[in-house]
Amino acid sequence: MKLKLLLINLDRSTSRLQAMSAQLQRLGLQWERMAGVDGRLLQTENDLERYGYSLALNRKIYPRDMIPGEVGCFSSHRLAWKRILDNGWDGAVVLEDDIILSPEFPKFVTALEKAAGRWEAVRLCAFRKILRPEPLDAGGRWKMGFFFKTPTYTGAQALTAGAAAKLHTATRVFGSPVDVALQWWWETGVRFKGLIPDYPVAPNPKMPTDTDEAGAPRQANPSRRMVRFTRAVKYNTMVCLKTAAWLLGNR
Repeated sequence: MKLKLLLINLDRSTSRLQAMSAQLQRLGLQWERMAGVDGRLLQTENDLERYGYSLALNRKIYPRDMIPGEVGCFSSHRLAWKRILDNGWDGAVVLEDDIILSPEFPKFVTALEKAAGRWEAVRLCAFRKILRPEPLDAGGRWKMGFFFKTPTYTGAQALTAGAAAKLHTATRVFGSPVDVALQWWWETGVRFKGLIPDYPVAPNPKMPTDTDEAGAPRQANPSRRMVRFTRAVKYNTMVCLKTAAWLLGNR
């Protein structure tokens, strides 16, 4: 397997591009930039719907109307998944532009390439424990296992072409932010793995997300408390049932 490095970056975010370019060049990596969808340019409901956002679906499955920046973020990731498929790549590491790469990042990408067939989707930055970790690399630097609950951060993730195809198909119409949609892995068909003892990517605390910068803040949209409650109950129930079935099937 050969993994491409794909950086999502808005055309107006030149300083972020410079910062990421410096990191990637310092690590000696080849990469491609992909222009993200700018939420600031999504001014009307038609603009949002053109990228697949459904307000009707949103009001069924998410406790707030999505802000334009969230729609732009989701659409950017969908474009990245499509880029993987259109180019015929084996897979890619999809990076957002507000992250910090560790010096071990290139070694980790190589380890993923050598572990082809043992993973479909991996978070490269997360903060939750994993189940039944197994060695990723021959030297035992990292171990890899499924999350009990998938974390809600999409700053860096590795995807095979198969995973990109499933995600792109499953999200033709969406009503929640991308990181929330990816938590419901039994709906997308793609279950992410995580790592121990640490991750090769970290959020950059000095950079506010483009999602928050584009348009009104999330708090400006009123919360639908009943939707929040029922979705939380359903999610936690399904996570427990699906995980129990997986553990029983892999004893």
